[in-house]
Parts: sequence; structure tokens; C-alpha cells
Amino acid sequence: MRIILTKILIFISLIGISQEIPKDRYLTKTYKDEMLGNVWLQIDTENGDTITYNSKSDRFLKKSKEGVILIDGHKMGGMGTPCGCEPRPHGYWIERYRNGKLKEQGRYFCNRKIGTWTYYHENGQISKVENFAEPYLEMLTRHGNEWDTLKRYFLLEGTYLEYYPNGQLKVEGTYEIIEEYSKTDTIFTFDPDTYEEIIEIVEGEFWIPRSKKSKYWNTYSENGVILSHEFYKLRTWENENIRSIESRYWEIFGKIFTNEKKE
Repeated sequence: MRIILTKILIFISLIGISQEIPKDRYLTKTYKDEMLGNVWLQIDTENGDTITYNSKSDRFLKKSKEGVILIDGHKMGGMGTPCGCEPRPHGYWIERYRNGKLKEQGRYFCNRKIGTWTYYHENGQISKVENFAEPYLEMLTRHGNEWDTLKRYFLLEGTYLEYYPNGQLKVEGTYEIIEEYSKTDTIFTFDPDTYEEIIEIVEGEFWIPRSKKSKYWNTYSENGVILSHEFYKLRTWENENIRSIESRYWEIFGKIFTNEKKE
């Protein structure tokens, strides 16, 4: 029943768009298909691109007039889903240039990049590789009391690479996730009546996860000559404004142990 309500809510928002918009460059309409279910279709009247999104698989496709699939991915949205009411990229996502060559590919979690993302130059060569990770163990973002407030961030962590169009390595380095002290934090909620996102800045004392450069970073010229060689050491014990992620675990486990002793 929850899944059915989710699908209905998604397509109520889509069908709410007028069936045809003659004064705009986009023509939007909805229809039902036996295999795909409810289908939302948008046509760009200037360049002939089409966008389709269907209810049964949540698949999102953008195709050029020449038949090149520019975007192939999935979206999720609706009441009861982690992505909120509006459909957002969720799952594997591929984009291509108009010449058909890959532009970027990776996975989303509710419009946040996760895992390994690979980007390409228009000539087909890899331009960049990034890795995104959740700073906290998944169990600490989903259960009980004190750790309910931990946000599901996805930040750069691990190997980072950049390449020139000729395939030569340009930049190589490593990112590490730490926590940084801040006197403000951003809270995201939504209006239960309008379903619009509410962004609020709050004051206090917070430890917020951040991505920082760590270990060795090298930069090369287009013909492979090394231009710079730097080393970044995150000395958390020397800087009171940063601390390791493990500090959060000890903090939480300490509160659990204290509560158990009181009981």
C-alpha cells in the first residue's frame, strides 16, 4: 500500500504540469502504457530532445533527436521515500555527449553522489575519477536516540585522479573524511503542507564531517613531467578544530555506556 501511495504522489506532481505548454519551448504530456505504467513525456521543440519517466521502473531517459541516449538513470520520490516528495536521481546514472561518447557515470543516493564516479573528455578519454563515501557507519545513521541526528552525508574519500585529454595523468591524490568544529550548522526540513524544503541555519557547537586532502598529492604536465609534489598530514591531535571520525564513535559509545549504568 505504501509503494502504491508513493507512485500516486509522484505522478500527481507530474500530471499537475499542464498537458501542453504552447508558449514554452517544451511540450509536456502524460499517458498510460501497459508495460511501463504511467509515463511522463517532455519534448524540447527547439532541438527535438525527449525526456521520459515511467512509474513502474522509475527509469529516467533523455534522448536526442538523432537517437543518442544523453541520460539513462533512475529517479525516486514520493511520501515515505528517503528522497522526499520530488523525484530525484537515485541509483545508477549515465550521461553521454551528443556524439554518443560517455560524459559521466556513477550512482546516486537521493541526488547525492555515492561510490566511484568516472568523468570523460568529449574525445572519450577519462577526465576525472572521484570516490564518495558516507562518513559514519550506516547503523549509526539509522538507529536510536543520540545518533539519530547524524546526517547522511556523502563526501570525497580515497583516491582522486584527473587526466588530460591525451590520457596523461594530471593530478593524483587522496581525500580523507574528518570532523571539523563549527558554531553553525544547516538543518534541512520540509513544510508538511507545501512539501517545500526548508533550510535553517542554527547556532551552537557542532562537529561536521568534511573532506580534506591527505597524504601525497602530485601534479603533472601534459607530457608527464612532475610539476608539484605535496604532502598533507591531518594532525588532528595538534588542531583543536578538527578530529577523526572515530572520535564520534567513542562519544556515542560513552553515552550508551553511561545510560546503561544509570538504568
